[in-house]
This record gives sequence, structure tokens and C-alpha cells, in this order.
Amino acid sequence: MVRTKGLDCSFGTSEQWGMKLSDYRKSLGLSQEQVARALGLKSKSRICEIEGANKASAEMALKIERWSGGKVSAASLNPTLRAFEKERAAA
Repeated sequence: MVRTKGLDCSFGTSEQWGMKLSDYRKSLGLSQEQVARALGLKSKSRICEIEGANKASAEMALKIERWSGGKVSAASLNPTLRAFEKERAAA
């Protein structure tokens, strides 16, 4: 479990947070380079990093969620957004 400013940022189940970016990309038959271009990135290296660490900035995580139509949750890619979602669900 990771804590960010007192919030629980532990990972949820894949059902809770949606598909992993790599799984979604592969289900579409897209390369990392194609996804990078779709997200406005200059190269595939950032997609490779995101898929490897399963972590992105809040801005990029939200962009990926919009691009995937919600199949890849921003909360699955960013601990601050994950904590926010968990806190909102608990309220």
C-alpha cells in the first residue's frame, strides 16, 4: 500500500479499475507507437514506460481513460486519482 497525503493508494482488483493499458492496446491490435500517436506523444517510449510501471501523470492517465472510452481507468494509472476514487466511493 502507498499513502499519498494520508490517502490509501493501494491497488484494487483489475475488475475495479478496468483493463491494463497493454491489454487494451493489444485487444485493438495496436502497436505502442500507434497508441503514442493517438495520445499526441512523439514516440512510443512513454507508452512503454506507462505499460511497464502501470503509472502515469494525472493528465496522461485522464487522457488515456478518455481515449479508451473508460476501459482503462485513470485511477489504475495514477495513485492520486486512485485515492480520490476510493475516497469518493467510501463517501
